[in-house]
Amino acid sequence: MNKTKEKCISAIATLIGEGKVTEAITSIRNEKLVSDAKNILQRTLMYPKKDVSNVISFIEAYIKEEDLLSYKRPDGDDCKSVAFDFSQILSEQNNAKLREYSTLLMQEFVRGLIERKEKCEDRKSISNNLYYFKKVSPYILSDLSEEKIVVSSPESFNDPFDCLILSDIRWAPEQYKNTGKFFVDTYIKELTKVRIRCFVGDISKTKKSVKEPYLNTLMWGHYAESHQGICIRYSLSEDSPLLKDGRIDENAIGRIDKIIYQSDFVERRERLEYERCFLYKDNDWEYENEVRLVYYDKTNNAVHYSIPLTSIGLKITGVYFGLNCDKNIKSLIRNIMEGRGVDFYEITCDDRFTNVLKAQKCEDKL
Repeated sequence: MNKTKEKCISAIATLIGEGKVTEAITSIRNEKLVSDAKNILQRTLMYPKKDVSNVISFIEAYIKEEDLLSYKRPDGDDCKSVAFDFSQILSEQNNAKLREYSTLLMQEFVRGLIERKEKCEDRKSISNNLYYFKKVSPYILSDLSEEKIVVSSPESFNDPFDCLILSDIRWAPEQYKNTGKFFVDTYIKELTKVRIRCFVGDISKTKKSVKEPYLNTLMWGHYAESHQGICIRYSLSEDSPLLKDGRIDENAIGRIDKIIYQSDFVERRERLEYERCFLYKDNDWEYENEVRLVYYDKTNNAVHYSIPLTSIGLKITGVYFGLNCDKNIKSLIRNIMEGRGVDFYEITCDDRFTNVLKAQKCEDKL
């Protein structure tokens, strides 16, 4: 670092220490020291202070300056990573207030990891209709009745390699072994709050066939209790926050994307990337044609919890009953959803072929 730059960094650190936050941020911008924000904060904390409110005021003001947050690092990482750096620095301080703020910054980092930087550019690739196969249970009946969905921890999934973020988390203690236990524990805790809901996209296109998702025999067999269950159709609103910046409320953020199927080896990286963490799956799973909701609520640690459909712009518009679905179950579900504009279908065998499914719309009356 040249002497002129070092002098500027020291001068800005002094401004922060004196509580002159606006002047400090202006100087960072004018002197083009955005990429040195981490060094500036470290320099500020070098001087012992009984009151750390000036430091926190600086960070709060800095985090609100989106143009300062979105700079590209030399290694190509961008957006919100400065919150990650600030969190790490504060976690190393022997001060309860700064450590508490370190946790808040880590929450901001995870929100930034999921947040869309702009409205979904590839809107056409995300289905208007999303499908969910499930066996019938009190839980799914409650979801239908209360018009909600459950989001779950990836650790409860049947594929241990689903969500590569878990691999990063498990490796994190080794990866950040020089940063201290408090920071590593906070990092892991916030990342493991991310929850997932898996849907099937509108049209399944594989090398062998093109079919409607509710006619997929594998999905019925694997996820709907061998056709004893149901398939729920959800319609996604154009105004859904999942297609915009993803902000649901002050605590929660979410987005919806198609899964990226790939067979290449995925290298571990120190910095996290949204797609790599949450959307990569092996080509073996391509038949599922998955569209995935990624959801983070900084206040909720439950392995599974429910969210209202209205909060994310989803609406139940159809229910398909499996080949072996009990008639009493069909009547119960139709009664539950009566008057809500939901269409009902029976899955049957095609008249021409013994191994091909078709969907037949149910009569309006039970």
